[in-house]
Amino acid sequence: LAQDPHLNSVLASQLSTPNCLSDLFLQRGLHAWLWALAMEAQRMPCPDRIIDMVGFAYGVGCCGGFGLTFARGLRDHPAGHRFSGAMAAAQARAPHLGHTFALWSGLFHTFE
Repeated sequence: LAQDPHLNSVLASQLSTPNCLSDLFLQRGLHAWLWALAMEAQRMPCPDRIIDMVGFAYGVGCCGGFGLTFARGLRDHPAGHRFSGAMAAAQARAPHLGHTFALWSGLFHTFE
Protein backbone atom coordinates (compact mmCIF):
# COMPACT_ATOMS: atom_id res chain seq x y z
CA LEU A 1 0.00 0.00 0.00
CA ALA A 2 0.97 3.67 0.09
CA GLN A 3 3.57 5.27 2.40
CA ASP A 4 1.03 7.61 4.09
CA PRO A 5 -0.76 5.96 7.08
CA HIS A 6 -3.94 8.00 6.52
CA LEU A 7 -4.07 6.92 2.89
CA ASN A 8 -3.55 3.31 3.99
CA SER A 9 -6.57 3.50 6.33
CA VAL A 10 -8.73 5.02 3.56
CA LEU A 11 -7.66 2.32 1.11
CA ALA A 12 -8.26 -0.41 3.68
CA SER A 13 -11.80 0.87 4.39
CA GLN A 14 -12.57 0.96 0.67
CA LEU A 15 -11.22 -2.56 0.19
CA SER A 16 -13.27 -3.96 3.05
CA THR A 17 -16.60 -3.54 1.23
CA PRO A 18 -16.75 -5.22 -2.19
CA ASN A 19 -18.79 -3.43 -4.86
CA CYS A 20 -19.32 -6.33 -7.24
CA LEU A 21 -18.59 -10.02 -7.67
CA SER A 22 -15.15 -9.37 -9.18
CA ASP A 23 -14.17 -7.22 -6.16
CA LEU A 24 -15.41 -9.99 -3.88
CA PHE A 25 -13.23 -12.51 -5.73
CA LEU A 26 -10.15 -10.30 -5.49
CA GLN A 27 -10.62 -9.46 -1.81
CA ARG A 28 -12.01 -12.59 -0.22
CA GLY A 29 -11.11 -15.44 -2.52
CA LEU A 30 -12.73 -18.03 -4.71
CA HIS A 31 -14.93 -19.55 -2.00
CA ALA A 32 -16.69 -16.27 -1.21
CA TRP A 33 -17.11 -15.53 -4.90
CA LEU A 34 -18.69 -18.92 -5.60
CA TRP A 35 -21.00 -18.53 -2.59
CA ALA A 36 -22.16 -15.10 -3.82
CA LEU A 37 -22.69 -16.50 -7.31
CA ALA A 38 -24.81 -19.34 -5.90
CA MET A 39 -26.90 -16.88 -3.88
CA GLU A 40 -27.47 -14.81 -7.03
CA ALA A 41 -28.66 -17.92 -8.89
CA GLN A 42 -31.13 -18.78 -6.10
CA ARG A 43 -32.73 -15.33 -6.19
CA MET A 44 -36.40 -15.65 -7.08
CA PRO A 45 -37.79 -13.14 -9.57
CA CYS A 46 -40.53 -11.02 -8.12
CA PRO A 47 -43.19 -9.01 -9.97
CA ASP A 48 -41.84 -5.68 -8.73
CA ARG A 49 -38.41 -6.37 -10.21
CA ILE A 50 -39.92 -7.44 -13.53
CA ILE A 51 -42.06 -4.29 -13.68
CA ASP A 52 -39.05 -2.12 -12.84
CA MET A 53 -36.99 -3.71 -15.60
CA VAL A 54 -39.80 -3.34 -18.15
CA GLY A 55 -40.16 0.36 -17.29
CA PHE A 56 -36.42 0.88 -17.54
CA ALA A 57 -36.33 -0.93 -20.89
CA TYR A 58 -39.19 1.22 -22.20
CA GLY A 59 -37.28 4.38 -21.28
CA VAL A 60 -34.06 3.12 -22.82
CA GLY A 61 -35.88 2.00 -25.97
CA CYS A 62 -37.64 5.36 -26.34
CA CYS A 63 -34.45 7.38 -25.85
CA GLY A 64 -32.32 5.17 -28.05
CA GLY A 65 -35.05 4.86 -30.66
CA PHE A 66 -35.51 8.61 -30.73
CA GLY A 67 -31.78 9.20 -31.22
CA LEU A 68 -31.35 6.61 -33.95
CA THR A 69 -34.52 7.59 -35.81
CA PHE A 70 -33.61 11.27 -35.56
CA ALA A 71 -30.15 10.61 -37.00
CA ARG A 72 -31.61 8.54 -39.81
CA GLY A 73 -34.19 11.28 -40.48
CA LEU A 74 -31.46 13.91 -40.72
CA ARG A 75 -29.76 11.78 -43.35
CA ASP A 76 -32.86 10.85 -45.36
CA HIS A 77 -34.97 14.03 -45.47
CA PRO A 78 -34.37 16.66 -48.17
CA ALA A 79 -32.45 19.86 -47.47
CA GLY A 80 -34.65 22.56 -45.97
CA HIS A 81 -36.79 20.04 -44.12
CA ARG A 82 -34.13 17.95 -42.47
CA PHE A 83 -34.65 18.99 -38.86
CA SER A 84 -38.45 19.13 -38.93
CA GLY A 85 -38.71 15.85 -40.84
CA ALA A 86 -36.22 14.12 -38.54
CA MET A 87 -38.06 15.41 -35.46
CA ALA A 88 -41.45 14.24 -36.76
CA ALA A 89 -40.10 10.81 -37.71
CA ALA A 90 -38.38 10.38 -34.35
CA GLN A 91 -41.47 11.43 -32.37
CA ALA A 92 -43.62 8.99 -34.31
CA ARG A 93 -41.23 6.04 -34.18
CA ALA A 94 -39.65 6.27 -30.69
CA PRO A 95 -42.66 4.99 -28.67
CA HIS A 96 -42.98 1.97 -30.95
CA LEU A 97 -39.31 1.08 -30.48
CA GLY A 98 -39.66 1.62 -26.72
CA HIS A 99 -42.67 -0.70 -26.64
CA THR A 100 -40.80 -3.40 -28.56
CA PHE A 101 -37.80 -3.16 -26.26
CA ALA A 102 -40.01 -3.27 -23.14
CA LEU A 103 -41.84 -6.33 -24.46
CA TRP A 104 -38.56 -8.16 -25.04
CA SER A 105 -37.31 -7.16 -21.58
CA GLY A 106 -40.52 -8.31 -19.92
CA LEU A 107 -40.31 -11.71 -21.54
CA PHE A 108 -36.62 -12.04 -20.74
CA HIS A 109 -36.96 -11.14 -17.05
CA THR A 110 -40.09 -13.26 -16.62
CA PHE A 111 -38.27 -16.40 -17.70
CA GLU A 112 -34.90 -15.44 -16.20
